Amino acid sequence: MSSFLRLCFPNMKGLINCMHSKLMLLFHPDKLRIAIPTANLLNFDWGETGQMENSVFMVDLPRLADGKISEAGDLPAFGQELIYFLEQQGLDDDVRTGVLKFDFSATKDMAFVHTVGGMHFRDEAERTGLMGLSKAVKQLNLATQDLELDFAASSIGRLNDNYLRDFHSAAKGISLIAQAAEAKSKAASTFFDRKKASTVAKPDNVREKVRIYFPTASTVRVSTAGAAGTLCIARNYFEGSTFPRACFRDYKSTRTGLLSHNKILL
Repeated sequence: MSSFLRLCFPNMKGLINCMHSKLMLLFHPDKLRIAIPTANLLNFDWGETGQMENSVFMVDLPRLADGKISEAGDLPAFGQELIYFLEQQGLDDDVRTGVLKFDFSATKDMAFVHTVGGMHFRDEAERTGLMGLSKAVKQLNLATQDLELDFAASSIGRLNDNYLRDFHSAAKGISLIAQAAEAKSKAASTFFDRKKASTVAKPDNVREKVRIYFPTASTVRVSTAGAAGTLCIARNYFEGSTFPRACFRDYKSTRTGLLSHNKILL
């Protein structure tokens, strides 16, 4: 097994307390298959027990001719961000060099968006997480001012409207740094303006723009797997006064009895 399988155990020091990415690099004689699954490395996540469904993004890249090796800086944005992510996760040098032996031309209209744990500043902050999503949307010329989001989710944290706004803005291609700077500048310029200061700002409609698909308790109870699985949400989160319950829709698979561990953003 060790002759063809190598597992990565990324840095978990400092502020990093979780690494939840799933990435497989499958090296073949003539191609590199990049697979990004939503499944954990568990048999039920991969459909072996008929209880859970997942999805996987895959792209096959041909090997460069004559043993050629590209420079990371010459790759399309997808390849550059993949190499950066591999470096940040501490993958071995030979793995990163191996990736450079393949042709990334097919990814020119794709983006590799990642989340690297820890604290980041300046350029590094702008290429990961929500800011990385915003950057990718802009690079693909997909920025828009009017966007509706549908998100198939499998674990839910302590959501609130501020997070939804940031997520929605990033998906539209808006720089969160520029947005925060603009809001700060606007607040400063109107600080002594009594008329504007006394005006009550109209609430935005972000909850009308975002729909989150997650199974209800009744859907889980009648599923093949039943409760106490890997789809998580805390009751105190959901019942909190600022939790966006209006965004949620019951997530029912077209295959009766299956629960979904997908993460799909449309």
